[in-house]
Amino acid sequence: MAVTTLEIAGMSFLLSVSRACASPKRRAVFLALIGIPSLAYTTLWALQVHHAWMYQGIVALTIITALVLPISYYDRKKPHVYVLCFLFAAPGLWALYEAGRDPVNGVVFFLAEFFAITGLLYWQRFHRFTPGVIITSLSFLAWGAVFPVGQILPAFHVALPPDDSIFWDLPKYFVAFGMILTLFENQAKIATRAAKQFKVLFEENLAAVYVSTFEGVLLDCNSAFVSMYGFESKTEALSRSAISFYSDVAQRETFLKKITRDGQVLNYESQQRRKDGSSFWMLARATIVIEPSGRKVIEGTSIDITERKQVEMSLEQSKERFATVFRHSPVACAIISPEGTILDVNENASKISGLSVQQIIGKTSVELGFQKSHQEREALMERLRAEGSLQNVEVEFAD
Repeated sequence: MAVTTLEIAGMSFLLSVSRACASPKRRAVFLALIGIPSLAYTTLWALQVHHAWMYQGIVALTIITALVLPISYYDRKKPHVYVLCFLFAAPGLWALYEAGRDPVNGVVFFLAEFFAITGLLYWQRFHRFTPGVIITSLSFLAWGAVFPVGQILPAFHVALPPDDSIFWDLPKYFVAFGMILTLFENQAKIATRAAKQFKVLFEENLAAVYVSTFEGVLLDCNSAFVSMYGFESKTEALSRSAISFYSDVAQRETFLKKITRDGQVLNYESQQRRKDGSSFWMLARATIVIEPSGRKVIEGTSIDITERKQVEMSLEQSKERFATVFRHSPVACAIISPEGTILDVNENASKISGLSVQQIIGKTSVELGFQKSHQEREALMERLRAEGSLQNVEVEFAD
């Protein structure tokens, strides 16, 4: 029972680190052609079945499967593939030969290979010179070596500790210790990577990034934020209240109400104030974040959209000026689509034609009689496209 438990443990460790057996299909192949046969071998040995061909057949099956799985998965040009195959095949051939004489050698082979190969695969998986990885890899190799050492050395009359000695359990204790270290190392690596990503997203972000409380205390900000508000340093920026950045305090209250209600604010425009008192427009995105202490803070990013806002306002003013000139011009004015449909006209066009604005919009110049035919209108459009603009074109029509 103890041997079977060790075999199951060894297989579990091996499957947990093997890339060649990572997919469900490959795991099933491993269990069907290596795992279950090895357990069957141990069962036959425990039952003292004396059929050498059965033991040798199982060992041969596992050797072939153990060679096919990595070779079919890894790049065959990589030397470590053949190292793994050799480390399994060489002892396997010895076990194949010895299984016919003494089946216990096959049991030793399975136990040794499961743990030793796990040690090699553990190193391959993490591939770094850290205490956790090194201790765990070497401890698995030592754990695998325990079984052949305990089998071979007594034949040379070497005195070994008794079976219940803690000496034989030392590798498994070091495996546990090394795996815990590896776990801490992995967490540290994740934390380091997260810190680097944070630095890129926060410190090196071209947009202004900040963290503040709902009361307006600025907890953190990046260099883009400092530059956007015209401060000399981050320390100077953090000494100011976030409320003072708003040209109109009411906009701050609107912002807080919106983020409290929705949990976030997207594309929020507000007029801000720099250190020197000059104003600018900001486009912000912010979310509520709960700190480990339970305090709610606001994390946000913002960009300066003053130039875009000025363009928008200028465009709006231009539209208003155009609408004023268009409506009140003493000249008949119309806006016509390329297809000839009249989209808009002013009052003077209505007066000249004798039709209401509603009667004109949606009609074509041919329907209203400004051109006598589509051919005449197309000829006019050809001239317009060729010359870019037309002036003083006489049109005769009936009002």
